[in-house]
Amino acid sequence: MPYQVHPVTPTDAPGLANTMMSAFYTDQHWLVDTDTGEIVGYSRYILPEECKEMQWLEAQVGEPSTEEKKVFEERWRSVTEEGRMRGLNYGHLEEFGPELERVEEGIMKEGGPYVSVDYMTTHPSRQRNGVASLMLEEALRKIDRAGLKAIVMSHPAGRKMYEDHGFEHVQTVTQADSKYGSTEPFVHYFLVRHPLGGRR
Repeated sequence: MPYQVHPVTPTDAPGLANTMMSAFYTDQHWLVDTDTGEIVGYSRYILPEECKEMQWLEAQVGEPSTEEKKVFEERWRSVTEEGRMRGLNYGHLEEFGPELERVEEGIMKEGGPYVSVDYMTTHPSRQRNGVASLMLEEALRKIDRAGLKAIVMSHPAGRKMYEDHGFEHVQTVTQADSKYGSTEPFVHYFLVRHPLGGRR
């Protein structure tokens, strides 16, 4: 099936939610199947603050219309209480999140600036078809042109794909989360990539 990278618009929210939730509960740019129009992948990147080397306007999500904003706010209120998603285990996030943030911040202080691969997901029905690679390659071309480094925090399933694109493993964080019902430890790999053409 042919795929194509597209910028995200607010009207893509239902397809993005389906892809992201489906992908992460089996273990921002999005990718579209050009035959069906189906959203099959999504990636999001965080540029360094005050980044003069890289302008990526097509990756920025446009401002929603007044009507779209109203609909999104109503939907948000329908699934949250006091700004928190109902049913989401915040204990898990609050316990594990700070250590992951500390490790990432420590790596990024050593010789940045970095573009962060903040989110990368492929719908399970399209995994192992090059969807994530296509999205990542599109981003890396821009990152390399700007001469910037990239960083990603990867689950075990994604590590090889990042290494295949030039990322190098720098640190592993393993957290025991059996009290939250998991039979396996919570493992994240931190990987960095230097721009092609030399280290910055």
